[in-house]
Amino acid sequence: MGIGYRLILLVLFSTVGGFLICAYAGLIDISQAPTRRRAIFDDPHHWQILCIGIAFVLAGIQFAFAQGPRWLLAINGTALLLCFGGGVLGSLLAR
Repeated sequence: MGIGYRLILLVLFSTVGGFLICAYAGLIDISQAPTRRRAIFDDPHHWQILCIGIAFVLAGIQFAFAQGPRWLLAINGTALLLCFGGGVLGSLLAR
């Protein structure tokens, strides 16, 4: 995979992750008027949203620095797995 594709993946994943983290922190207002919703979460202020956002940022870093030091990639991969797994597991057990 060339450096251009890595950069595109870094920007894409980091943008999605940054959006989710900003929505969690309340910097971006994505809440809607109260209606009957069928979503898992009614608002973005849940720790699962933060975990998934961090996982997206870590995935972008993992793609961008795929040929970096192995120990650093192992730490990043472990944090990515824990954040993504925790967010998904928390979402499944929330209901």
